[in-house]
Amino acid sequence: MKDTESDRIKQLESAERRLKGIMTTLPAIVWEAWISKEMRALRSNFVSDYIETMTGYTPDEWHSREDFWLTLVPPEDREATYRESEAVFAQGSGSLRHRWRAKDGRMLWVETFLHVDRDESGAPLGVHGVTFEVTRRKEAELRSEQLLQQAQQLNQRLDGLVESIPGIVWESWGEGDVAGLHTNFVSDYVTTMTGYTRQEWLSAPDFWIRLIHADDRDRVIAEIRNGLTADGASNTFRWITKDNRTIWVDNYARVIRSQTGKILGVRGVTMEVTARKHAEEEQARLQQEMIHVQARMLAELSTPLIPINKEVLVMPLIGSLDQTRSANVIHTLLAGITRSRARVAILDITGVPGLDTRSADAILRAARAVRLLGAEVILTGIRPEVAQTLVTLGADLGGIVTRGTLEDGIAFAMNRDR
Repeated sequence: MKDTESDRIKQLESAERRLKGIMTTLPAIVWEAWISKEMRALRSNFVSDYIETMTGYTPDEWHSREDFWLTLVPPEDREATYRESEAVFAQGSGSLRHRWRAKDGRMLWVETFLHVDRDESGAPLGVHGVTFEVTRRKEAELRSEQLLQQAQQLNQRLDGLVESIPGIVWESWGEGDVAGLHTNFVSDYVTTMTGYTRQEWLSAPDFWIRLIHADDRDRVIAEIRNGLTADGASNTFRWITKDNRTIWVDNYARVIRSQTGKILGVRGVTMEVTARKHAEEEQARLQQEMIHVQARMLAELSTPLIPINKEVLVMPLIGSLDQTRSANVIHTLLAGITRSRARVAILDITGVPGLDTRSADAILRAARAVRLLGAEVILTGIRPEVAQTLVTLGADLGGIVTRGTLEDGIAFAMNRDR
């Protein structure tokens, strides 16, 4: 049985209701436009009510002029948007993304999916499509692009900073022992400092430990283990380079922890300090040498030898006589007599406080040594308490002239010289 005209009308009305229901629930603008005879403009012949929800403009305003959609595009975007639309029209279908300014001044991002209708000869008749607002998605994409750019800029800055550091920047991850931490990053300066490439360095977890001087290895591992229990550690040790040089390095490490405090790894910087270490060693050597020079000068000052004339020398002693100074007294006295060929040596002990067994023995040994060279010894500065000490100690003063004062001793020597 053929459909009656009434049935066809009902079917059409039903299809229109379904289409209208779909368009009502669709959060987008459904539209249709005919291409003008000059093929230069679009005149709208249908647009869904959602146009007002999205842009604030009514369907009547939308139909009021050709290419109304293009007037909503911001002037600075209009030419580029028009060229893109022509490219899509030429393809016959596609999508177009651009900005619209709504009636209340808001800026919207929209994306349109369209299809060109053509006649039997292929000439375009019109266009129909669907336009969605994608402002939030576009803003999210822009934010994502900005974050990506910022990340790239930050990485560039970080790379530049790492490259400018005259040392090895490194990072190791792992939860086990120090030797088990796996180095996952090391800067290119590792080759400059050690001669090993980054690939060699990353080839084994304990590669950096293998380079440590055997005399330093146990100490360094123990120090880093202790550092893992805190926030980090710094230490100084020696590495053996690929060309078998020994270099000194300062290592600064910081522990990487999770939010719960769990150790995740370690990162740090290792700087070569060989020149500084050698300078410190040289400074220590020079300091020690200076100490020896100062000691020698003090010894000379503490055992001065004063010539009275060609025949007589005086050595005034001030302060106590320890073993080192006693040896200096004998050495200086004998060297002076040998050099000047003096016949008389006066030892003045006025400045020697309390004479004890050690001091008395030192003085007597000096006197006997002088006599072995054929010179005479005069001991001056014999105060009553000193004389009593010498007697109490049973000191043998045989062959030694004694006088109470240095003046008396010099007078005796001068008269003896005549």
